[in-house]
Amino acid sequence: MDGDNPFYVVGFNIHNLMEIAMPQIRNSMDIHAPDTVDGVLGELQQDGVNVIRLFAHTTDPRYPFQESPGVYNDDAFASLDYILASCKKHGIRVILSMTDSWKYRGGVQEFIDFSETAPPRPEQYPPPINVDGDFDYSRMTRAQEDYEKQRMMLFFSDEGTQRLYKNHLDTILRRKNTITGIQYKDDPTIFSLSLINEMRCEGSPATSTCPEAVQAWISDMVEHVRSIDTQHMLTIGEEGFYSSTKARRKYNPANWAESSGQDFIRDHQAHPGISYASIHIWPSTWQSDDDVASSDFTVEDWISSHMEDARNVLQKPLLIEEFGYPISSSSSDRAKDIQNLRKPIVDLVYAYVNQSIHEENSLQGSLLWEYSLRMYKGAAMNQYGILRGSTTYNLMKQHAHSIRHM
Repeated sequence: MDGDNPFYVVGFNIHNLMEIAMPQIRNSMDIHAPDTVDGVLGELQQDGVNVIRLFAHTTDPRYPFQESPGVYNDDAFASLDYILASCKKHGIRVILSMTDSWKYRGGVQEFIDFSETAPPRPEQYPPPINVDGDFDYSRMTRAQEDYEKQRMMLFFSDEGTQRLYKNHLDTILRRKNTITGIQYKDDPTIFSLSLINEMRCEGSPATSTCPEAVQAWISDMVEHVRSIDTQHMLTIGEEGFYSSTKARRKYNPANWAESSGQDFIRDHQAHPGISYASIHIWPSTWQSDDDVASSDFTVEDWISSHMEDARNVLQKPLLIEEFGYPISSSSSDRAKDIQNLRKPIVDLVYAYVNQSIHEENSLQGSLLWEYSLRMYKGAAMNQYGILRGSTTYNLMKQHAHSIRHM
């Protein structure tokens, strides 16, 4: 999956790694001693991880990456420099995800709100964000939810928004690392670039305008990246929902997925500069109780259909970019829930990856969500967190060992 060289991805998403790399946090007396950038990466390298995925934008609203349109926080960029330099030292490659549909700061809606050509956000609809900076749909009225979905469509069509996003790409790719002296666009430590995390374009009338707008946006942004960076692989970063291919829609987790704005096959055909296809696996998030009752969705079919399409239709490698299972922090028996709920999905994904590699099929690796950085003393475990030495982490270690010996 790395040019002409066999390379099979084993690793984690660590979306908040940039936070502990920031000087004001890195030097804090409250931080867990092992949870420093070098400490984390050294342990991951030792345990077989070869790729991590992180966000090249704001992950914590207290530490913005882009403070205002085109104005970037020096400490944030210095932290990304530090991570890339440490990854180089530890032999770990990095996937950079450029923006997000769920974060407000650094995400799609902030780009729209920054734009001079987008309609101003009305006072009655301030950004509904929680303490982590995520869009919190539970706080919205139905009217605001409809408004936000309609507004999100502007990310793919508004001239000023697209100009700001292209400037974001330019700023990152042309950045010269203050530690290594290498421009990001030339840095071999960067494994690939991911345009947007889990894009959405579902405002009414979504089915008639969004698919074409999204595919035009993908093509334009890939063309823009390729005008600067011809070295790195490039992917989209979507979950992988099917839309236009009727025979494939049966593999979606729920009916709403076909109107999400994603179209796995056509999106990855939007520009030849897309290097590989990626999917996510989140049945517990995607499906309501009613969806589970009315759907024939299985993770096995989800993986198999995308492997088949990647191989036969797209003729590209496939990466499972995110997968996992949330375990409530209030669980009365966390170990039991991990064994019964999370472990089966992890076992299944790793079995598919191993089989695909053995058969020289399209699936070339996976990234668990997510490695847990308990940055401050006394910090609670988040529902997705995976600690070193835990059951799930040890499954990853075993998988990495098996990959190395294939």
